[in-house]
Parts: sequence; C-alpha cells; structure tokens
Amino acid sequence: VYTQPGIYTVTLTTVDGNGCTDSLVKPFYIVITKPIADFNTKDTSSCPSKLVQFTNLSLGNSLMYSWDFGDNTTSDDINPAHAYAATGTYTITLKITDQYGCIDSVSKQNYIRISLPEANFSLSDSVSDCPPFVVTFTDLSVNYTNLSWEFGDGNTSTEKTPQHTYNLPGIYKVKLTATGPGGCFDEIFATIIVNGPTGVLKYNQITGCNTLQTNFNATSKNNIIFTWDFNDGVTITTKDSILSHVYTNPGFYVPKLILEDDKGCKVPITGTDTIKVYEVKPGFTASPTTVCDAGSVAFIDSTTSNDIISGYSWDFGDGTTSTEQNPLHVYTAPGSYNVRMIVNTQSGCLDTADYPAYIRVIASPGINILASAEACEFADVIFKGNLLQPDTSSLTWEWDFGNGQISSQQNPTQQYTTSGAYTVNVIATNSIGCKDTASHSIFINPLPQTNAGNDAFLCLGTPLQLQASGANTYQWLVPSDNLSCTSCAAPVTTTPDNITYVVKGISLAGCEKSDSVNIRVYKPFTVAVNPLADSICTGQQIQLNAFGAENYIWSPDATLSGSTISNPFASPDVNTVYKIIGFDSANCFKDSAFIPVSVFPYPTVELGIDQTIKVGSSIALSSQYSNDVIKWLWTPATGLSCTTCPAPVAKPDATTTYTLQVENNGGCSVTDNVTIIVICNNENVFIPNTFSPNGDGANDVFYVRGSGLFTIKNLRILNRWGEVVFEKTNANPNDISQGWNGTYKGKMLLPDVFVYVVDVVCNNNSTLTYSGNVTLIR
Repeated sequence: VYTQPGIYTVTLTTVDGNGCTDSLVKPFYIVITKPIADFNTKDTSSCPSKLVQFTNLSLGNSLMYSWDFGDNTTSDDINPAHAYAATGTYTITLKITDQYGCIDSVSKQNYIRISLPEANFSLSDSVSDCPPFVVTFTDLSVNYTNLSWEFGDGNTSTEKTPQHTYNLPGIYKVKLTATGPGGCFDEIFATIIVNGPTGVLKYNQITGCNTLQTNFNATSKNNIIFTWDFNDGVTITTKDSILSHVYTNPGFYVPKLILEDDKGCKVPITGTDTIKVYEVKPGFTASPTTVCDAGSVAFIDSTTSNDIISGYSWDFGDGTTSTEQNPLHVYTAPGSYNVRMIVNTQSGCLDTADYPAYIRVIASPGINILASAEACEFADVIFKGNLLQPDTSSLTWEWDFGNGQISSQQNPTQQYTTSGAYTVNVIATNSIGCKDTASHSIFINPLPQTNAGNDAFLCLGTPLQLQASGANTYQWLVPSDNLSCTSCAAPVTTTPDNITYVVKGISLAGCEKSDSVNIRVYKPFTVAVNPLADSICTGQQIQLNAFGAENYIWSPDATLSGSTISNPFASPDVNTVYKIIGFDSANCFKDSAFIPVSVFPYPTVELGIDQTIKVGSSIALSSQYSNDVIKWLWTPATGLSCTTCPAPVAKPDATTTYTLQVENNGGCSVTDNVTIIVICNNENVFIPNTFSPNGDGANDVFYVRGSGLFTIKNLRILNRWGEVVFEKTNANPNDISQGWNGTYKGKMLLPDVFVYVVDVVCNNNSTLTYSGNVTLIR
C-alpha cells in the first residue's frame, strides 16, 4: 500500500532451494497521484448580468475540470467566467480528475452573493426663507459599496451623512447615487428651495493705473438696501444701485455686494471680474557713484510694479541717454551729475525717478617727491610729498622707501641702514579714493669703516701711540687730553688715568662714523693682608686673604691650597710666616706683605667610667687633663655645683651624660663625657605597716615617705571586703597632710588590717608600684 504520492521503482528477487537468486528491476514502474482541487475569485459580491471571474488554483497532472456555479449551470473551463441572472447567494463546487482517474473536489458554501443597490435618503429640511441654509442628509440606501451626492449647486460629497450649506437663493435638485458590487447603481432625487433677494452686479473700468475710477451698477428684485464692499477696505450701505468708486492703491480687487430685502435677509453677490489697479515706482542704484577722473558706472534698475514694464528712458546728466533696463555709462569729465529714469508699463502707467547730484566724477590729486639724491647710511633723509595741483579734500599718503619700510605721513623722515640705490614710491589718495603716484631715486653712500685700534695699556709715566684706520680723514673728539694731535691718525698719549678716546672717521663722500679705544693706566699699589697674624690647632687650616693687586704669588706654598690666588687656605704643621707678592697684569709695579701663623697642639682630658647613683644622692666628677689646659666647661649644667671648674659635684634627678670641654691658650679644645646613671628602687621608698591614729602626735597618719620621689601618683586603702575607704592622687611624698588618718566618711574606724595599693613616681620619672597590709591600732 502506497501512502504518499510519487513515482516508484519496483524490484523482484527470487531464491530457489539451492540458494540461487535472480532479480528483476522495473524503474519508475508505479505512479501514485493525489490531485488537490482549489479556486478563488475577487468577485465574491456582484450584481446580476455582471461576469464573475473564477481562478483555478488546483494541483495535479493533466487535469479535467467540472464547475457547478450553484444556479443549475456548469462549465469545464480551467478559469471560467459566469454571469448570474438573479440575486441571491450561491455555492460553488469544483471537481477535478487527473490522467490516472484520481479525483478531488472542493465546495465553497454561499461563496457568491448577487444583489442590486437601492438608493434612498432623508433630509433635515427642504425650504428656507434666507440663506445660508444648512441641510443635513441621512443615507438610507442598501446593498451598496459607494455613495455619491450632488447638491445641485456644483458641490458634491461621498460621506454617508453629509451636511451642506446653501449660500445663495435658488431651487436646487439633489441627487444620491448608490453603487453596488459589480458596478450596478441606483439614483434618487430631492428638491431644496432657498428664498431671498437676488440680483446682478455689473461694473466697468476694471483695468488702469492707480487712482482708477470704476462705475458700479446693481439690478435686483425685492431688495431695499445695498451694501457695497469694494475690497479695498471701503464699504458703503445705501439704497443706490449705481455708484462710482476710486481705487487709490495698486492691487487686484474683487468687489462684493450684499442685497438685503424687507425681511432682513442678506445675500452676498461676488463680482465676476477682478479690478486690476496698476502702479509703477521707478528706482535704481549705481556702482560706483563716485569715479576718479573718468570711468564706467553700472546703473541697476530697482523699479517695483504690479504691471509688466514696457520701457525705460535714462538721462545721465551729461547729455547722453539710454533705453536699456540696466545701462552701463562712461563719464569722461569731472563734475556732479543728475540722473533721471522714466519707466512705462504695458497698461500705460508712467513715473519718473530723479536723483540730483547722484554721480560724482572727482579729479585725482597730482603729486611729486622733494628729497635729496644721495645720503649716508643711518642718516635721517627727509621726503616731502608735494602737491602739483590744489586738492581741498584731506589726503592720505602711502610711502614705500624701497627698504621694506613704509610711512603714512606727508613729509616723513627715513633712515637707511644699508648702502645702495633705492627707488622711493608714494601714493596720495584723497577722501574720495582718487589716487596719484610719484617716484624718486636716491643713492645711500656707505659709512667709513673707522677703527680706533685695539684697547691698550700703559705704565704710569710711559707714552703710548694710538693708530686709527678705515677713513679718509680723522678727528679725535673730546676728551682729547694728553694727545699729541687731534686731527691725525696716530697721536701719542701720556694720560695719567684710564680713559676712552673717540675718533671720528670721514669718507670722501663726507659720511662719518666714530669708533673708540680704551686705554688702561697701571699705577703703583700697596698689598694688604688679613689676618695680620693668627694661630691654629694642629691639623686645622686658616684662610689667608690679600688685597690691592691683580695677581699674587705666595710662599712657602707647600701647605697652601693655591699659591697664585688672593685667598688660599693654609694648613701648616709648625709655626710658619707666609710671604705674598702682588703685581699687576702688565708687570708694571709690585708689592709684598707677610702673615705669621702659629700652630698649637691639642690638649688631653679623661673623665673615667660611667657612674650609678640613687635618685636624690650626689657624686663628685673628677677629670685628668694635660698641663696646658687653662679653661673648663661642663654641659649640661643641670644638677652641677659649677660648670667652669675642674671637679664639680653632680646631683641629677635623672640619668645624665655630662660633657667636659677643655681649652689651652692656643684656643685648641677637646671633649670627653661621662654618664651618671640615676636609679629609683625600694631603698628610696618607706611605707609603714602599722599606724595608731590616737592623737598622741606619734604615728597618727599613714603616708608614703622616701628620698628622690617626685609624686604619689595614686594611693588607695581598702578594707577586708574590698571597699575603698581612702584614695589620694598626685600627692606630695613625705607630706603627712596627704596621708590617711584612719577615718571613713568622717568616722573613726575600728582597729583592723587594711590593704594598700600605691603608685610612686621617682624624680627620674620611673614609676614603682607597691601593695601590702597596714594595721590600724587604737
């Protein structure tokens, strides 16, 4: 049994009793088909006599078709079209058979609906005494797909329930067309009556230039009042049916007339023609409006008009004219020119624009340059801008001196730093912008290469010859003291002091340049030293200083940091006298001086080993030192009986390291130190174990005693139940007033054994804590 459609190959295999086999294959032997019937149409709704087109959607091979349209008619077409004669709903059946006799069918119940549209409507009202008349139409049609309304006044609608306004009196025939499926339609009519005044509006002179007068004439029935609206902001209410109106502004106007009858019904009438009032406003611009000497001016039309311009007429004020819209005119002579423009339109409108003194042709200034033909480098050259013809307007000047420099003055001064030929140009511009240009050539001569010679020196009283070069002639300027001549190139000087000589060199062209030479005069001097004499300790150094000379030589130099400087360091091992020789750079003069330096050995001192004492006790400090010691100094001074003696007594409160510095008569000093260790222990504190507060003056108070104590930080007395019966903090040691007298809360306690806890701070800031029993005896 085959369950799926398709083409199948069949194979037969036989096997005998001996196991022999044979096969037979028949390719594509079995064909299994399954046709599928289906169809559709876009015309499921239509009307009688209209063709309904069916589209076959069936699947299968070499199909045959059998259609049943549900109205006792059939077809064997693949895609049939069928027209139904009567209204109703119809079931469509399609049966298909393929080439192998396989069959399938499909039925679509009530698939086709055939109907006819019926147009019908109602309206809210059909008669009015005066417009506007608003009528609401309500559709009552059936079996339709589209509605179309015609209201009788040229307006239409496709809405289901439209509302329409009748603005004018009249009798209007309303038509509703209902169109159903398949294009069949039905129509129905109704009449609308709108009463009110009617009339006709006529007028002439509808085209012209501004200040156009138009005549109006109205004819009407059963009206008593006219309201005229000329559409330019002017309205008139009158019983006159003939009027004239003057339009003073350009524009397009559609006049209106309102008719009012004796019932107060008002009906507007709109004019059928547009009144066209034209105007032309001529105007123009020009570029440029100011011309230098002669030149072209472009005139640009800026006329405005609501009419078509038909012609232009220009008068340029110099006897020439033009009819172009945007003419280009050349003025050839200086002067002030009036310009006139006349513009015409195709409707006959005309106007004129007059621009007095609109175009000015200005003569350019005429100039030349007054200046020297040559000058020297760095000289101030004066240039004068000279006017060849008067110009009453203010001028601006633009100078280019040919050396990269410019100026805006009329008569500038310029300095040239490089020799050579230069061309100077200047442009003079008047307030209108008219210009003239002038040029001038000038040659700049180089300065002489004056050289006064190299700087030199002389020993006081010795003559020195100077030598100038680089120029044609020379002049030695003030000060020229002690010179053998002032207008020669090589004078001799015997100046007693430093001086700077200045020589001015002059070239063949008369250009001048000066140079200077410095002369230094070396004079005798005296060498001074500091210190004049001094001493040092063995191994030390001292700085020696010499003054008054330029150069120095020290001796002996073996123990010096430098032998040719003014301030060497000396570190001799034995007493030494140092000699200093000073001399100037020219070896003109010399002087010498001496500095003796004494060398002392260091003294010795020994303080021995460190010592330990109890706080509050004292100890004598002893020292062993060399015989040359003359001074002693102990530090710190705390706890010492003296600080400048050999053996002071020390009583420090805390461990202290003492330093002794000893010094001999050479100021040489050494130090040694010893540490005194201060301890605080049980030997410093005494706490009694009994006391008898009976008022006999003996052992009446329990308090802490001892030596080297600073404070009783805390003292507490507790009874056998752990209750604190006395407490004191920061009390003074050895002070009976700071102790316990055997009372608690103001009452004398009975004899008993109590526990004490005490913290004691010693003078060396160490803290000792004690606890024990004390017995109160009565």
